[in-house]
Amino acid sequence: MNFNIEIAKMLEVIEKSAKARRFAYIFIILLFSAAVWWKLPDVIMTFNGG
Repeated sequence: MNFNIEIAKMLEVIEKSAKARRFAYIFIILLFSAAVWWKLPDVIMTFNGG
């Protein structure tokens, strides 16, 4: 399984379809939000001197 070919296919679909592009943007934003929400308590505790 060649991941480069699979990623290229996925990017080609996203480039052609507006719905796929919107889904990709929403997915990236949600992933970023989840990562921030997951790490935020650690950051707050670090700044509070915990």
